[in-house]
Amino acid sequence: MQQKRAVDGLRTLGSQLQSMASNSDQDGLAGEMVRRASSVAEQTAGWLEERQTGDLVNEVRDYARERPVVFLAGAVVAGLLVGRLTRNVASAGDEGGGQGDGHRPGQGQQPEGMPPAAPPRLGPAADQAAGAARLPGSEVHR
Repeated sequence: MQQKRAVDGLRTLGSQLQSMASNSDQDGLAGEMVRRASSVAEQTAGWLEERQTGDLVNEVRDYARERPVVFLAGAVVAGLLVGRLTRNVASAGDEGGGQGDGHRPGQGQQPEGMPPAAPPRLGPAADQAAGAARLPGSEVHR
């Protein structure tokens, strides 16, 4: 299911890049890079479509063992791209979010219309530590 979505997404990206390159008025370096990116997206979609999920995991694992530096560099670049994309999508959502004044709630502030947040539950160890600091007779029974 996720593999099919990835293939569809790559094919859509490839066609959009191809459309962008063909509609460009300039045939410079940028246009050539967009055409190459389109081709790579299409080739990657075809490669991904021909493989089973287990095969993909094995191939990625083998590649990472053979070329660890390249694999890690690719992972860093992919992480940066995903982070940038996520930040851009989030900021685009904030601009059209309807708050009007561009104010974003910060730490300690609740968005309008939202109920107050419950305090975080720290767990049994923290409860015991807090219990040791309580005065006798102030225990809370649950």
